[in-house]
Amino acid sequence: VQGVAAYSTLGHFDDPVLSTMMGWSDIDLASIIFHELTHQLLFVPNDTRFDEGLAVFVQREGVRRWLKAQGRTRDLASFERELRRYEAVVALLKNTRSKLATIYAAPLDPADMLARKHAAFAALRADYARLSAHWGADAPFAGWFRGHLDNASLSSVSTYERCVPGFAREFALAGRRFPAFFQRIRALAARGRGERDRAVCAARPASAAAATRPGGPRAGASD
Repeated sequence: VQGVAAYSTLGHFDDPVLSTMMGWSDIDLASIIFHELTHQLLFVPNDTRFDEGLAVFVQREGVRRWLKAQGRTRDLASFERELRRYEAVVALLKNTRSKLATIYAAPLDPADMLARKHAAFAALRADYARLSAHWGADAPFAGWFRGHLDNASLSSVSTYERCVPGFAREFALAGRRFPAFFQRIRALAARGRGERDRAVCAARPASAAAATRPGGPRAGASD
């Protein structure tokens, strides 16, 4: 159990902009507003990965468009750089989850399994330290890595990130137009969970993902 920066009541009440948010940058504040308002616009009960993946995608694309509309090119470049760094860390976490799944599925005695689990988390910390060595104190996940890491930590990130590439594909197929995009997503939301998972949450080849990612392939993730 851990705290959250904001929450949505899905339109039942006026969702608060909390006093704790007043020290945030305007970009961070815009991000959380885009995210939480997306939950009000479309929410599928009992499908957290779908809901959070959609909100994360809209949040990021919304911030991009907001900064572009204001002509804030330097802030947009900084935002994209931080996002590439964030995605690089998410890739490390995804790799660690895969390693742990292999460990947990192996016929190991409890002591050996625990030792391998600890080794996997130690390797994750070392990989993060190398990756973020030149990112400074505000590196993505810096505070997270200073705390305790466990299976739940990795799972929480996967919940928010796993389906984001799928929503990016849908956005590209909608011509990068939000009305058409939400029309597609509403139709998808009306289907069964298995079909939704196959459409936006299933892994795709890297080449296919790059081809449909907004703006094309990104620059190197180690910025």
